[in-house]
Amino acid sequence: MNRFNHLIFSLFALALLFMLKKTAAEGEGIIIGAIIDMSSRIGKEQRAAMEIAMEDFNGTGNQTLVLHIKDSQRDPVRAALAAMDLINNQQVQAILGPQTWEEALSVAEISSQTQVPILSLADTTPRWASERWPYLLQASPSKQEQMKVIAAVVQSGNWHQVTVIYEDTDSSYLYNSLRDVGVGVIQGVVLSTFSSTAALSEDLEKLKREQSRVFVVHLSVPLAVRLFEKANEMKMMGKDYVWIATNPVTSLVHSNASIISSSMQGIIGVKSCFPEGGNLFRKLRQRFKRKFSIENPKDDSDEPGIYAAEAYDAVWTLAVAVNGSNRGGQELLENILQVDFDGLSGKVQFIKFINERAPADKFHIINITEKSCKELGFWSKGSGLSKTVHENSICSSCMTDSEQALRPEAPRHTSRGWRIATSANPLRIGVPGKSGYREFVNVTYDHLGNSVAFSGFAIEVFNETIKRLPFDLPYEFIAFNNTSYDELVKQIYLKKYDAVVGDVVLSASRYQHAEFTNPYTETGLMLIVPAVSGSREWSFITPFTKSMWVLIAVITVYNGFIIWLIERNHCPTLQGSMLHQIGIVLWIAFNSLFSLHGGKMHSNLSRMSMVVWLFVALVITQTYTANLASLLTVQKLDGAATNVDALLNSNAVVGYCTGSYLQRYLVDVLRFKTQNIKNYSTLEAYAQAFKDKEIAAVFLEIPLAKLFLAKYCHRFVSVGTTYKVGGFGFAFPRGSPLLPSIDEALLNVYESGTLLELENKFIAPEKCQVVDDENQSLSPSTFGTLFIITTGTSTISLAIYIFSRGISMLGYKITWRLLLAAMRYWVCQKQITSNADKSFNFARHAPGMQSLNAYFASSHLVIRSDFFLDIRHRSRSKHQDDTGAIVDTSSRIGKEVVVAMEVAQEGCYGFGNQTFLHIKDSQKDAIDAALEAKELIDTLQVQAIIGPQTWEEVSLVAEIARETQVPILSFADTAPEWAAERWPSILQASPDKRVQMKAIAAIVQSWNWHQVTAIYEDTDSSARGVIPHLHDALREVNSEVSQFVSLSPFASSDSISKELENIKSKHCRVFVVHLSFELAVRLFEMTKKMEMMKKDYVWITTDPFTSLVHSINASVISSMQGVLGVRSYFPKMGPDFEDFNQRFRTSFRRKYPQEEQREPGIYAVQAYDSMRTIALALHKNGSKRGGKELLKIILETDFHGLSGKVKFKDQKVASAEIFQIVNVIGMSYNELGYWSNGVGFSENIHGNKSKSMIDLGQVHWQGGPRDDPKGWTTLRIGVPSSSGYKEYVHVENDGPSGKNFSGFTIEVFKETIKSIPFFPSYDFYGFDGDYNELVDQIHLKKYDAVVGDVEIVASRYQYAEFTSPYTETGLVLIVPARSSSKAWSFIKPFTTTMWVLISVFTVYNGFVVWWIERKGCDELQGSIPNQIGIMLWLSFNTLLSLNAPKLHSNLSRMSGVVWLFVSLIIIQTYTANLTSMLTVQRLEPTVPSVEELLKSNATVGYCTGSYMTEYLPRVLDFKAENLKKYGSAEEYFNAFNNKEISAAFIGTPYAKLFLGRYCNSFIQVGETYKIGGFGFAFPRGSPLLASVNETLLKISENGTLQALEKTWIAPKKCPEIQSESSSLGPNGFLVLFYITGGTTTAAFVIYVCRTNLLRDRKIWRTISAVPKRWCSLRTPFTTRVASAEIPNPKHTFPEAPFTTLHSG
Repeated sequence: MNRFNHLIFSLFALALLFMLKKTAAEGEGIIIGAIIDMSSRIGKEQRAAMEIAMEDFNGTGNQTLVLHIKDSQRDPVRAALAAMDLINNQQVQAILGPQTWEEALSVAEISSQTQVPILSLADTTPRWASERWPYLLQASPSKQEQMKVIAAVVQSGNWHQVTVIYEDTDSSYLYNSLRDVGVGVIQGVVLSTFSSTAALSEDLEKLKREQSRVFVVHLSVPLAVRLFEKANEMKMMGKDYVWIATNPVTSLVHSNASIISSSMQGIIGVKSCFPEGGNLFRKLRQRFKRKFSIENPKDDSDEPGIYAAEAYDAVWTLAVAVNGSNRGGQELLENILQVDFDGLSGKVQFIKFINERAPADKFHIINITEKSCKELGFWSKGSGLSKTVHENSICSSCMTDSEQALRPEAPRHTSRGWRIATSANPLRIGVPGKSGYREFVNVTYDHLGNSVAFSGFAIEVFNETIKRLPFDLPYEFIAFNNTSYDELVKQIYLKKYDAVVGDVVLSASRYQHAEFTNPYTETGLMLIVPAVSGSREWSFITPFTKSMWVLIAVITVYNGFIIWLIERNHCPTLQGSMLHQIGIVLWIAFNSLFSLHGGKMHSNLSRMSMVVWLFVALVITQTYTANLASLLTVQKLDGAATNVDALLNSNAVVGYCTGSYLQRYLVDVLRFKTQNIKNYSTLEAYAQAFKDKEIAAVFLEIPLAKLFLAKYCHRFVSVGTTYKVGGFGFAFPRGSPLLPSIDEALLNVYESGTLLELENKFIAPEKCQVVDDENQSLSPSTFGTLFIITTGTSTISLAIYIFSRGISMLGYKITWRLLLAAMRYWVCQKQITSNADKSFNFARHAPGMQSLNAYFASSHLVIRSDFFLDIRHRSRSKHQDDTGAIVDTSSRIGKEVVVAMEVAQEGCYGFGNQTFLHIKDSQKDAIDAALEAKELIDTLQVQAIIGPQTWEEVSLVAEIARETQVPILSFADTAPEWAAERWPSILQASPDKRVQMKAIAAIVQSWNWHQVTAIYEDTDSSARGVIPHLHDALREVNSEVSQFVSLSPFASSDSISKELENIKSKHCRVFVVHLSFELAVRLFEMTKKMEMMKKDYVWITTDPFTSLVHSINASVISSMQGVLGVRSYFPKMGPDFEDFNQRFRTSFRRKYPQEEQREPGIYAVQAYDSMRTIALALHKNGSKRGGKELLKIILETDFHGLSGKVKFKDQKVASAEIFQIVNVIGMSYNELGYWSNGVGFSENIHGNKSKSMIDLGQVHWQGGPRDDPKGWTTLRIGVPSSSGYKEYVHVENDGPSGKNFSGFTIEVFKETIKSIPFFPSYDFYGFDGDYNELVDQIHLKKYDAVVGDVEIVASRYQYAEFTSPYTETGLVLIVPARSSSKAWSFIKPFTTTMWVLISVFTVYNGFVVWWIERKGCDELQGSIPNQIGIMLWLSFNTLLSLNAPKLHSNLSRMSGVVWLFVSLIIIQTYTANLTSMLTVQRLEPTVPSVEELLKSNATVGYCTGSYMTEYLPRVLDFKAENLKKYGSAEEYFNAFNNKEISAAFIGTPYAKLFLGRYCNSFIQVGETYKIGGFGFAFPRGSPLLASVNETLLKISENGTLQALEKTWIAPKKCPEIQSESSSLGPNGFLVLFYITGGTTTAAFVIYVCRTNLLRDRKIWRTISAVPKRWCSLRTPFTTRVASAEIPNPKHTFPEAPFTTLHSG
């Protein structure tokens, strides 16, 4: 705000006070005045509307309204003169206008002194204005609510960051409004009303180079028109640019068609809404058009706007208030405040105590097209955006039809709002140029090296992601040829690249240079080692369980016993001694496993028993063979090293990927020695390193490990646990506004299935390549145990035989020598093989790294101490060299400045009898400062003026000195850039302190505070010095201003208290205070009363206050304990300063004895240097008068002063670059150190520099020095109360103490927060709604974050942002599993038809052989039953061999040979098919795929409250009516059992738990659909997000996350049926056992019935005792068999050879 205008009127203020005398109005008329700018469109509309209102009022009553209109020409001075004339000469009772706040401010002082009400038509008025000027009322509704409209428009366009272009006024409410809806202000650009065309071009050129393309323009109409014209000229009004104009511009677009058509195409506007369709406005409109066209024939349009309506209502407001009474003053003011009617502009009603009309709460949203404005919709307070303005209109959070409004060149598409500059200057994407994995990144060059092509999985994923952004984003890939990926990511920090795309792993250490998207690959790190085959010596046992082996042995012995019993009377060889007969029984039993000796059997009963048993034995044998083949088919590879501990213990060398983060990870996290790690760049290099024994293992990320294992599947295997790392992601600058949109688009790539397609295209596992040097044949070692058993048995038999025969051993010397030689050879071969398997270790030494420390030293400023001594003796010119000074002598600054100048006067060439220093007191009042300046220049004819202190005073003093060009050496901290153009004689003698905002940002960064609250004074200089510069400085360190709080210079204790209550209710606890000394003291006194100076509060003060901390008395400093301050530095050393310090203290004590502290500060030394500057210039100027000549000499000044270097550039001394950091402790303060721009912190001015203030030592914070404050109040964390998976989230009532929160997600969050030292405290709150509503609570500001089993999906990004996932990512389909009955599994290899056909051919073949041979063989004859038995015997006997009774006919031989060949093929086919069935998985899904579910119109389940309500119908095409939601694993299980659903879609984390509980009932089928996994949700743009992501990666990398997974969500052992192994139990053969056992038993019973039992009583007793004993043991035995655990097979065994039984 340019206060100089309103203060110019003060030239006349003193005269006005003496000449004004209030008189009563004469006559019956109501006299009112109006001050408008009649040259502007607004003024023209206001004049016409006011005259019409006057006519309307005069036609309705007895009184007459007299209106006197004055033209201010938009000049505050003219406005003040007009007000004086209206009040003094016209004796008006009230004044309408003016339009701008600068003019209203100048008129307000006069109105308050004369008690004439002023109805201001300015858009805004500071809240504190009514306290200072009680007769100032705002008749125009405040337009500050329009900032919320703009925020809603920005949010609707999905633009998360904007650039604000505003006039040189306070715009904190714009910043705050945008931040309230999560929109960040990327930068603020301040334009002056006096900005030249060149300055506008320069500012626009800077904006053009930035990335943001959304601009909010808050300017006056003349300046806005110039801006848009220049922007149009620079081609910044076209595609992808978004311009949003506020009410001052848009409310006048109806008035100038030429401006619209030439420079404002496509602009979105927010303008005031008033009832244009009402009868009253329609009547006004007709009269207004006639009157306006007559008075302003040159204007393009005669339509009335909001300013006309407001002016009309303002006239009626005064008329209604004055009607019936001629009294003014306080009575009229009270009448105005009671006015209440419906006017043209809406409801006219004033808010008491703040003297404002009720603010506007409805706004139009328009779009400027070629020659008109298109109405897009409306915004209403409390309702939001809507298509119409009616009360029953449908409101929305999104702007309707906005896509038709935002791009003038392509209206069908939404403007993107984000572009680098032009397509010729796209986003620079760094790509690793030397990636060893071309499947992910492949950079190829043409043969000339002129062009580069980029391809691969990572490149295509990025391309697909960019396609799904809601805005265009031009980009180009640039190859980075350094092999270090850390260096590649660092290029983002160095601003060489705007992003990085490639096989770049998310790593915590890389977060110091960049931020990452969510990973687009599986996350994890695998350990790969060479594969070794498992031990096979005992593999032949594995196919059957122990219980199966026992049962086979029992049945075999039982069958042999029955045959012996039946046949013993017919065969002498079956008789003999007891021991001999036992041997015969066992021989028959095991011999019958392999062949039928039917020719030797005499009874059909024994033949029947043997046929059945042989069939069973055949099935068992073939099943054994099949299962053993299955075990040998599935490769059983074990790792050479089992885990990381084994590698560490053996001091093994391991490999990792060249250029990756793993070097640091392996050393710091897994504790490998640096010399024991080697890097490689390709898969082939890893394989060669293994082959050459250079490494024993290699660590690879999961995507790379899949490729490696696919290529070398027979030689290597993954072992140990999977280490949680971040996966591959895209890198962007920290705090990049692109990140949320990229993450959202990447999730869309997941959910659409595109990512899966790209994976299949680029990185699908290759078909396993068979390695030539590997032999798949079975070696003798496989059968070693069998060979040992059989050899040992034979050897023992031989030894017993030789011993029993008494043969001498000497006769077999040669034989024994051969045996011993064979044994020695075998032992030697074993040792050689063992030695060959040993591994070797190689030590490698990596060169050490040396760290370099930079040392910065700054030279001491030397003051020429002889200057004043030399100048003291020079002769004086004959004329006076008077110098003026304007200071506030009542303030501490003023006191120091006065004493310093007097000390300088004493030492500066006498300032003797002919020279005077004239010091004037401004009393910190701009008007008084201007009057004093007038007196100094006109009356005292000073050559130069020093001071004043504030920019408000300086601007008016400069205006006074404009004509005479008397140099003004300003002490104001800042000055607008345009000041030098308007006032060439103004010089800023005080260094610009705006750099201190960087020092404050460095302090904030040191403690990782990501948000601060800025408290500043409501003045132009303060707003200019704080808002843009603090905002920009904090953004550079990844922080932000959460709220701007402005305090009036005249703020009462109540208003300060209210503001403090407001900020106390917010989360942020870090406050930057930029206030004048007096206001800051009052603030800290109030904060102490409100207990805001305690622990966890941080108060940082800026230079205006901190530079006076040395002067604070004990009573004040007691309320400031722990305050941290930044103040200007000046060297307090050297003889010149010591001399000055001594004289200053003496003079100050004498002049101000009541002051406790007498130390000079920065303002004192600056005043001293300013006096010296003028003394030098006057001396060089000689006898010439001042003005331009003196100004020129001053600008050439160059010396080292007490305050530092004094040299002017662009009418300013050099900006302050060094600041001192102080900390208030006790009754004094501690000087902690220094901060230097571009260098950092140091304990002393020449000491070692540091980027962190923590290195300066302990800070005494509020509440004590021990704990560093968090800078944030307690966060509210929302947690889902209704989660059905207690392992992840469990919320339970904990009695009176409240709720208890536990589970995996809770513990992960706690562990994450533990590693963030600055993270604020937090409380968990249970939420009972669904998950989408839970995330929405962040947007509604009920919660500050959400923790729980919340999935990361694209649709939720409109409410929040998410961390990287901390669980596996994916969505799987679960269906019921079914397994075939094992009791009949042996018949499955053949169909029923096949079995029937085999039986028919078998019987037929036996019949043919019997028929041919029956006459040639007596054994084939006999009774009919006997012959039938013989025939069936022959049938099954020929299945296996031709060892049946000797055949006599060639015909039967021919038939038997062919049938045996066919049966051999059938048997082997049966074996092969059964092998295949045993090899594949035993559980089969009831539904094989999603397609089957869709075809069958099946009902599927999904998780209650999850995103799948939209995902399943939209992505997978399920009908909404076919979806059912369930909340827990138990509900899913019950739904499956009740046939409510056929399948369920469950997230991977949930699926692990579900399948763990119901492992034998359900199975996962189909592909895994890529989704985001579980993540923590934070508000969009949250400064905490980057730190939480970084820490999540840390706990992933150090194993903490894995430990929590094992604790909380390790899959449970299946409770229904124990885990199956590949070994076969008895269940699969029960039917066969029943058949053979029954057959044999039946044969035995029949035989017994036909035999004289009395002859065999002893035998029978023995036999009967056996089943009795067996019955007594049956129950426990069968229990043990049924419950026997079936181990997993790890060995294989070859097919056992058949043995031959020789009879006789």
